[in-house]
Amino acid sequence: MKRWVRAVFAITLLLWPTVLHAAAEKRIALLIGNKDYKAGVGALTNPLNDIRIVGEALKAVGFEVLKPIENAQRSAMLIAIHAFAAKLKAAGPDGRFGAKGRG
Repeated sequence: MKRWVRAVFAITLLLWPTVLHAAAEKRIALLIGNKDYKAGVGALTNPLNDIRIVGEALKAVGFEVLKPIENAQRSAMLIAIHAFAAKLKAAGPDGRFGAKGRG
């Protein structure tokens, strides 16, 4: 029993700086879901549902999820991306941007 307690204590001590850093950093997410593509490209079946599910998961792990962008034209996406970039810049030097999808 004492070994188990020591092991848990040691792991906690090792992970504590990581936990504190994760709690201190600002996490921001912008989700864009487009399903209506031009003819020849084809429509996606669940992007709006996907961004809802991903948004819920991100909120559960501490992200501030900005208002999702749904079926937007290029200009609306650019406005959202610029606003997102401004929030990332304000959050500090550890901001990250990632994108996934097609188009």
